Amino acid sequence: LHFFSPAEHPAMQLVEVIRAEPTSDEAVAKAHAFVRRIGKTPVLLNDGSPGFLVNACLADYFSAAEDLYLEGTPVETIDRAIRNMVLPMGPFELADQAGLDTTAGMYDTMAAASPLAREPLAWKMREAGRLGVKTAAGYYDYESGKKTGQWKGLDSLVHGRGTRTATDEEIVEHCIRALYKRARMLTDRAIVASAEEADLAFVLGIGFAMHLGGAIFYGQQQGWEAP
Repeated sequence: LHFFSPAEHPAMQLVEVIRAEPTSDEAVAKAHAFVRRIGKTPVLLNDGSPGFLVNACLADYFSAAEDLYLEGTPVETIDRAIRNMVLPMGPFELADQAGLDTTAGMYDTMAAASPLAREPLAWKMREAGRLGVKTAAGYYDYESGKKTGQWKGLDSLVHGRGTRTATDEEIVEHCIRALYKRARMLTDRAIVASAEEADLAFVLGIGFAMHLGGAIFYGQQQGWEAP
């Protein structure tokens, strides 16, 4: 059972139930029933994807946001665009809330399965000891749990950062398309049984705007091609 943080919060509804090859039908049924009994919503997955479903997609989503930052778009601009149009928090805000040690650990899992295209910024943040809200220091500085602004030392972690600032529309398309592409790939591989269940996981797990229908439905409405 894969819970999402904070697991005790009633609004954090999603629990991924991962079935491995030797898992019996009885074990799946008991796990499914347990999740329902504690008032959460199970989404059944098949094993075979590092990070399972939501975290696997979030890794690509975070990487897409980092791409924009490396090109020159401020993290505050990226977060604001996503927050205003699709999700309750932007990618850098979300990483700070979840804990950058957790985010970096997610990339550790991915890297153990296959090489990453580049070193994630989250690894650099972990090395710097900036783990997000819980240390009052992440992509943003915090005071009494509230953001006080982007960390002024962030740019020093990156060499050769660009100067181009993306538009809000470009930010949303680049980041959500990354989420969509990975979700479609995992659906095609039957890690998750259907696009509808994948979208349900995004709505319940990361707060994807319900009126937009989830990452796959949204991408299809935009006319994005499958990977």
